[in-house]
Amino acid sequence: MLVTALASVLAAAFAAGSLTPTIRGDLAAAGRATIDLGADDSAHALSVQADGKLLIGGGTYVRDRGRWVVMRLASDGRLDPGLGRGGVVVGPFGRRFGGDNAIFELAVMSDGRIVVAGLRGDDVVVARYQTDGSPDATFGGGDGVTTIVKIDGGWLGCKDPTGLVVGPDGTTNVLLSVGCGGEGGELVQASLVRLDSAGVPDKSFDHDGSQTFSLASSRRCTYVGGLALQADGRLLVGGGDGGCYEQRSPFRLARINPDGALDSSFAPRGRRAVRFAGRFAYANDLASDAAGRIVLAGFVGSSEAHGRFAAARVTPAGTPDASFGHAGRATVGPRSPEWSAARAVALGADGAPVLAGSAGRRAAVAKLTASGTRARYWREPRDGCLGLIDEVAVTADQGVLVLGKTKWTRACGKRDDIALVRLAM
Repeated sequence: MLVTALASVLAAAFAAGSLTPTIRGDLAAAGRATIDLGADDSAHALSVQADGKLLIGGGTYVRDRGRWVVMRLASDGRLDPGLGRGGVVVGPFGRRFGGDNAIFELAVMSDGRIVVAGLRGDDVVVARYQTDGSPDATFGGGDGVTTIVKIDGGWLGCKDPTGLVVGPDGTTNVLLSVGCGGEGGELVQASLVRLDSAGVPDKSFDHDGSQTFSLASSRRCTYVGGLALQADGRLLVGGGDGGCYEQRSPFRLARINPDGALDSSFAPRGRRAVRFAGRFAYANDLASDAAGRIVLAGFVGSSEAHGRFAAARVTPAGTPDASFGHAGRATVGPRSPEWSAARAVALGADGAPVLAGSAGRRAAVAKLTASGTRARYWREPRDGCLGLIDEVAVTADQGVLVLGKTKWTRACGKRDDIALVRLAM
């Protein structure tokens, strides 16, 4: 049984105060901008609205206390005053050393309402905003908030929101990685939570609104790295092995029916493994195109520290797509002597994947053709200030927008700021 605790968190968040971000650079003219919220800042979620405006979700930390942040920018990088106070909605401060207090996932509904998922201290919180940033009183307990306390009858231990999609009927699907793993022996698994349009558990989804499972058919730790919703209502979950000191291989993928059951028509027990030649491989993100094909993006290499960007495409039937790369698999970028992996993927209008992440400690973006060959490859200059990339999006004009944070250097500053870079690829 999934239990939710409903508290007036978001109502307080909307009235909790304001921030005045400092935006440096010019996203429209120079293709770069940084956002300083006045402390150590992070941004984990990015969505491009139908009108071209950018929604960013993240957090800011002052004296070891965090507060979550939603911002909306015009396509040229200026704050949109139509959201919250001056383009920003901020939450109250969390407890000092009280865990994360930030938004990790964000989605936009067809009517423009904004749904976010994140952590507030030790709680997983899902919130829904009106288009102006005010709490949506039709969601949760009338305050716009649902707090997830239990999944499948068990208390949440270590957890991390790693995916969020909203269905056309207003149902909210949240993907969590749960379990502490490590020496404690607790399995790290995937948990899917479905809330109905009112923000309460959807009892039609595995009887209690949640489903917990491993991406592997055998009993082992698997972490999750991406969620997508197909047009027929089925959910896709990607990831890999890890969390309990296992070797990370291969890419893993599961498909879940609308009733919460693993889809046995997709693969045995609803799970599929995509293996690469490298000893280590794992998927960090996935996307599904208009034809129902599934693209996974991540890493492949001879060790966790030596590898390159990797992508795989799977047909709607669950088999590797022979028309993509080599037998459904593609690698791109230099074989870096340092940690290198794609962290996010987005698809162009023609289904061409764009992979974003890090290569040799430098931010990198690779654009493939729809058939899986390399089209463009970009790395941040050594003296550039873009550090870790968290998200990537393809804009209406087929440009590429990446979201991350700045490096800690003398030239770039000694504090984390949010970074946006627009690329013509």
